[in-house]
Amino acid sequence: MTPEMESEVIELLRRLDRRQSRRGYNVPQAAEALSVSEGTVYKLVNARIVRSVKIGSRVIIPLAEIERMLERGAANPGTDLFELGPAREG
Repeated sequence: MTPEMESEVIELLRRLDRRQSRRGYNVPQAAEALSVSEGTVYKLVNARIVRSVKIGSRVIIPLAEIERMLERGAANPGTDLFELGPAREG
């Protein structure tokens, strides 16, 4: 994904968040917003590249975490997020 596309996704998520007062996305919603498969979202969560919250059997990804992940990717153009490794705490 190019930095321009990532910026567009971030803006889309912000608009969706303002419209729906949504602070987190389940896996299907995150996959749709990022234009990736649900399997890819699960892989990102399991590799700890994106942080999530588990509520019962549901996996919720905070909007801020999706934005952080995209910004991390934009800071490393051409690099697959899986190559960057897990997100750092903090």
